[in-house]
Amino acid sequence: MSSQTGETWYSSMSYLNAPLTYIGNNFWNVDKLNSAHSYSTITVVGSMCNIGTVHGVSQAVNAIKVDGKHVTIDSVFATGCSRLSQHQGCSDLVINALRATGCLVGLEQGATRTKLSNFSLRYGGYEWVRLNSGAGGHIYKNGIIEYYTAPAGASSNEDLAFYAVDCDFTLYSGVNPYPGPVTYARGFATTKNENGNGVNKIYGAGGSVIIQDTTMAYGTASSSWKMSPVSTTLSADWPLYLPLRGIALAANVSKTIGFWMRRSNTGLTMKLVCKGGQIAGVAADVTASMTAAADTWELVQITLTPTEKGVVELEAHAYGGATYNGWVSKMEMA
Repeated sequence: MSSQTGETWYSSMSYLNAPLTYIGNNFWNVDKLNSAHSYSTITVVGSMCNIGTVHGVSQAVNAIKVDGKHVTIDSVFATGCSRLSQHQGCSDLVINALRATGCLVGLEQGATRTKLSNFSLRYGGYEWVRLNSGAGGHIYKNGIIEYYTAPAGASSNEDLAFYAVDCDFTLYSGVNPYPGPVTYARGFATTKNENGNGVNKIYGAGGSVIIQDTTMAYGTASSSWKMSPVSTTLSADWPLYLPLRGIALAANVSKTIGFWMRRSNTGLTMKLVCKGGQIAGVAADVTASMTAAADTWELVQITLTPTEKGVVELEAHAYGGATYNGWVSKMEMA
């Protein structure tokens, strides 16, 4: 067995190969790996691997590519690569620090259950993150996304999701108005303390936004959830949706649940929904929609009578137009 002293650099390797590639090998460690002018600094296909520090400069494709499972990386630094990283078919990936400058695409991920902390992505040509089919369950924490020409992008996949905490988003001036960190057609994302403003947001349905609104609330409630669809393609089959809460139900006992709702225009459909199949006796969806005029609070109610005891989850749906707002506030039960 030998040990490394100092750093290792590879330069001008074959375009089609990474200087270091592990295929099917598990339980290994590598540190201080650096590469310039090649295909990818490192390609990881094995599992249960630990990587220390990786530098990639002017890589033709990836600064780092991870296809394995249960992989931990201490830090990645990339400059002028086509992509900072590609995680295709990977799961349970942890990157503790990451810095990228001038990479065309920031993160390209087809992975599940990844956590990225303490990162900066600067001066890219396309999306700061590109989520491919099968991706989901990503956590991005303490990040700076600066001067990319596009927000997040992804393939059409309803399961795509990420959670960004304490991240700052900035785009080049002159591009289309920034709609938030996600613009893909199908997906779900939440941000906490976005741009340091202390506001929590939910993104989905083509860049539509759900935000907590303390300026609009019903009765004694302190706030409401403001739902703002931005895509005219939204419909009853594909709405902007807000998970509300679980409701405990007794067997063979009817319970009526309602939420106070409001909308800025009657062209916006606001609906309370209990998806069918969650509990015996409620096989089909149970829904109720707003009928009140614009700028009027209305109690929207549904009644459930299951044949077994259990818990069901309720949702609020919004669709219609691209400039209207709806609000969901206080809950009442009978």
